[in-house]
Amino acid sequence: MENEELEQAKDKAFNEVKLIPVDSLVMPSLSGVVALFIGKDGRVIANVSDFNTSGYGGFSLQQAQEMRVKRSLAHEVFKSLSSPLIFDAIDTYDAQKIMDSMCSRCGCRVEIIAVGHEA
Repeated sequence: MENEELEQAKDKAFNEVKLIPVDSLVMPSLSGVVALFIGKDGRVIANVSDFNTSGYGGFSLQQAQEMRVKRSLAHEVFKSLSSPLIFDAIDTYDAQKIMDSMCSRCGCRVEIIAVGHEA
């Protein structure tokens, strides 16, 4: 008797389920940037992304994300190309300067891709 009542309760609960159309759902929007450091041979050496929603005063969210991602990318480039000793010893300013020099002198380039930002 208990099993029969349990089955009836399951059937009733299943029949009361309401389906919600997908287009009526509010989907969260993501906004961020992805940065790639590409060697002169076209190979991706390092990549980073920033989807943090906090900004800096006076800058748009996209500008703030681009600033953060450029700093992070410089460290990732050194992590990929150097020994752990050099990676641990270099600071952000020097890493960015050397990365910029690699772009201007060695044919490397930085590509920044905006994701979810208005054009």
